[in-house]
Amino acid sequence: MNKDISIEDIEQARKGLQPRTFYNELAEMGALHDFLLRYMSTQLMHNVKFRREMLDILIQYPEHLNTMSITYFLEDICGSLSFFNEYIKPCLNNHSR
Repeated sequence: MNKDISIEDIEQARKGLQPRTFYNELAEMGALHDFLLRYMSTQLMHNVKFRREMLDILIQYPEHLNTMSITYFLEDICGSLSFFNEYIKPCLNNHSR
């Protein structure tokens, strides 16, 4: 009965204890992505914390992800990788000498 508890177990339990939001309800119905683009696009584009929260919610309902949602995820990842590449470019240039 002595089971080791991992960080992942704690994180999963913490997520399970959070209250459902309006956004969760929309995601469950498959309407969150459209709602965000139509009514909250400015906040979605300029507020990184909000965007991450919305992406986390969308990922919880993969059966409702559509091509637009997946494209949005990929664009977000590309943006992050581009920033990372630019950030490490000076290190790479100094290291290659």
